[in-house]
Amino acid sequence: MTSTSLTMYCGDTVSLEITWLDADGNPVNLTGASLVWALGRTPAGPLLVEKTVGQGIVITGASTGEFRIDIEPADTTNLKPGTYYHVCRAKEADGTVSTVLDGHIQIQQSLVAAPA
Repeated sequence: MTSTSLTMYCGDTVSLEITWLDADGNPVNLTGASLVWALGRTPAGPLLVEKTVGQGIVITGASTGEFRIDIEPADTTNLKPGTYYHVCRAKEADGTVSTVLDGHIQIQQSLVAAPA
């Protein structure tokens, strides 16, 4: 599991590029895998944003363990500034369930709104 923390502004577009590696440093094959990413106020919730493959998660290299999580402006525009928890879990084709990453996202208020 990887710990990934970042800072972003409310309403920004952010893409998290992830390479999932096993304990030996080898890429995990994502062929046939399901992924879910979630953002919440704490690890216990409440759940505020959720992404799945085809709905905000794109597998960019199945055999090399590479995928992207796309956070869109609408996902964070109405969130209050503060620290949030995020986690990504996977179910591999063989049924193995793993936590791929977790961490914190610091969401800050921007001085100005996005341009029209």
